[in-house]
Amino acid sequence: MSIHLGDCLEKFGPSRAWWSFSMERLMGKILKASHNNRIGQLEITFTSNFCCIGNLQALLSQPQKFPPTLRTFIKQMQAHHDPIPVNSKLSPKGGLSFFNSTILRILIKRVNELFPTPDNTRWIASNDWAKLNKSQSLNFLRLSSDIENLLKYSVNDVVYATVENNTCNSIVKNKSHFNNVHYGLITRIFKHTQRFPNQDSIIDVWLAVHPLVQNTVLRKTPFSHLEDYYLQLDLRILEIERIYVIHFDEILADCAWIRYNTCEIRHDIAMETIALVCLDR
Repeated sequence: MSIHLGDCLEKFGPSRAWWSFSMERLMGKILKASHNNRIGQLEITFTSNFCCIGNLQALLSQPQKFPPTLRTFIKQMQAHHDPIPVNSKLSPKGGLSFFNSTILRILIKRVNELFPTPDNTRWIASNDWAKLNKSQSLNFLRLSSDIENLLKYSVNDVVYATVENNTCNSIVKNKSHFNNVHYGLITRIFKHTQRFPNQDSIIDVWLAVHPLVQNTVLRKTPFSHLEDYYLQLDLRILEIERIYVIHFDEILADCAWIRYNTCEIRHDIAMETIALVCLDR
């Protein structure tokens, strides 16, 4: 900040002496407040954080200014910090049903992690809540096991489906890497409603997936030489015995994939594998 005393006094008329003393005091206050025109901490914070974030957002919105090799990374950054507006469509319905106890416990854990209540009241299964006395029940919220199954779920013209309904659209890449689950095979898509004591409710779409994990035995996959081209091509193993529940907002993109039988790719890969490519924007 800078004020030129002479320029200011000229605007008050021909007699500068009338205003010189008061303006000198004002100038002294200004110089003292701004440390003799040096940038203060407020200005530093504004220029180093707020302005930089705005400049970065503006720069990322113009991918043509980046080299072609970096443009794929720009799309990924935008997917995390500037998500595409969701235009979802539920179709068709698979009918109403109930959770088994295993999946319900997983869902309760995920709801408490992703959507904590303002007063940190924990969600518990409705049958467990019913066993509490009146005073104890006030410390918990009950989560119903009622769900509405969906055969597929569309977002911005991208279709996600269960493996039984459509195998082509049944593998997704997880954005949050929950429990180190980068990829998952969709076994169930469902809507679930959280109901609060004040009659408010929240409806969310969830996916139950089997994780696709890396083969820890192989040092290099048959596609390792393609990593420099950033094709997002990977070779994974399906763990059918494990299941995870993932909120739909945690999904980054769907994947194209193909299944290989034992020793079909290479003789030392003595197991069934899945090669997949992430189809992000």
